[in-house]
Amino acid sequence: MKQFRIIHESIVQNLPTIIENITSMRTLLFIIISLLMPLEITAQNTKSSKSDDETVLILTRHAEKIKTENQDPSLSEAGKKRTIKLLTLLQNYDTLNAVYSTEYNRTKETAQPVAEYFKLPVTIYNPGELKNLKSQFLEKHQGETVLIVGHSNTTPDLINVVMGEERVDQFDENDYSNMYIIKLRKGESPVLQHYIY
Repeated sequence: MKQFRIIHESIVQNLPTIIENITSMRTLLFIIISLLMPLEITAQNTKSSKSDDETVLILTRHAEKIKTENQDPSLSEAGKKRTIKLLTLLQNYDTLNAVYSTEYNRTKETAQPVAEYFKLPVTIYNPGELKNLKSQFLEKHQGETVLIVGHSNTTPDLINVVMGEERVDQFDENDYSNMYIIKLRKGESPVLQHYIY
């Protein structure tokens, strides 16, 4: 009992210091979390409670490719690892209704693991027909969730067409980490979210 009283008195005497330290730690933790949140995407914050009338377009560039003279290179080892990271993130969706890719090896190989997981074919699209693509995606996939894999120039172009304004610049040639999610509902302005993965 005496030992307990000594501990209690010690805590009471040092209470201001303890509170100050806890406050400082909380402040530091808040700053660290605030800095890290925009830089790293997690499965939890890709999850979306989606209504039946909401169309979700997930757009990303293909993963890293092999450096070669070949005009249609496959993915490098780093690229293959990134496709697994993409798959891990998208597994958090209950349903994916379609997977689109351009006709190149690097885009098809980026899309393939996701398509296999959701038991979907990889549908080839022509990125040169952006306005037609917007209509196709919105009419054919109303209320659905769709992955669209493109390139450093075509993916931003498609985002801007869907958004109806210039929102995204072309990606840096060495940057493969961008993913955009567009949420569309009839009668409402589209919502654009940017993630780094």
